[in-house]
Amino acid sequence: MIAAMGVIEPSWVAIVRSTADSLEAELKRCRPVPEADHITVRECISEARAQAARPGLTVAGRFGGPRRLWKRAGLWWTGQDVDRAWGALHLAGQALLQIQTEAVVKAQLADMAASVVLAFPGSDIRRKDYLKTLQLLAPAERRIGPADQAQLRIIRQGCDSTADTGHADARSFRNGLTVVGALLAVVLIAIAVMGWADTGFRSVFAPTGATSSTRGLPGAWYVFELELVGSIAGVTGAVFAMHNYSGFQSAYGLPVVQTLLKSGTGAATALLGVGLVQSGIISTVKAETGMGVFGLAVVFGYAQYLFTRLVDQQAQKVLKSASSRNAPGTTPEVAPGADVPDLLTTAPGDGTVTQTTWLDY
Repeated sequence: MIAAMGVIEPSWVAIVRSTADSLEAELKRCRPVPEADHITVRECISEARAQAARPGLTVAGRFGGPRRLWKRAGLWWTGQDVDRAWGALHLAGQALLQIQTEAVVKAQLADMAASVVLAFPGSDIRRKDYLKTLQLLAPAERRIGPADQAQLRIIRQGCDSTADTGHADARSFRNGLTVVGALLAVVLIAIAVMGWADTGFRSVFAPTGATSSTRGLPGAWYVFELELVGSIAGVTGAVFAMHNYSGFQSAYGLPVVQTLLKSGTGAATALLGVGLVQSGIISTVKAETGMGVFGLAVVFGYAQYLFTRLVDQQAQKVLKSASSRNAPGTTPEVAPGADVPDLLTTAPGDGTVTQTTWLDY
């Protein structure tokens, strides 16, 4: 998020505007014909700017009011504005390939090859042939005609579509974790309320030897205090996992959501562990007295890592599929050498075009 003059905007807004400025600069360098492609690029850039300037995205003043905050929460959940903005920018970039000069198009081949390697797994039959097409067009003496530009537009469209799918998967995964975390929070609050209202329920987690007639009887907030200690231990464990997110320009709020989930899971495991030990169900760990119970809560709260490591691994997978080729640490897999049908529409040598597709094989 960025703030200026009392207005807060999502970070993607600045990226969209910067990309739109870059595309507009490229448009000025393009050939004047065909005019239809110029119109398409201008309209798409305008659409992206309009999505980035929607009133619901900004929060004016201190908070912007509950209604606007609710609207922002809805946009964060669905991602419709950012999807529309990037979809328009992608379409503009694809249309630019049809009207850019040959030198400008050729300068983009290496970047497009990186996009292909990152976007398509080795098992995808398009990957090898897209790379072959780019390799055939790379030599300086090789002319790039309208048919070649049309093929390049298809390649870029495929890469953009794959990237958009990765972004949607990352957002869906984040939303799923948010729902799980919210349900867990409701359960923990209910348990804390039960502990506050019911002395018998509270005594399950009490230090050994504490009874209703002794000074060691836990207070009304005892269960909540155990949850708080376990939650802090869980968050501490999450801090050490943050280095896994370095290199991702946009992580869709996943680190924050995962931290909150680890916090709730830490509270839950702390409460469960303390209850099992203090009640004698787990006999391998000695029941504690006094402040030793909170020590148990710290240990079991930090142990949430055993339950959430699968979530961390899945988060890494979805973020990798949505990461930019320019993100540090991105290591695309090497294309396999297996033979696949030749899908090239650009023939080497004379520049003639064949209209073969995978359906012909």
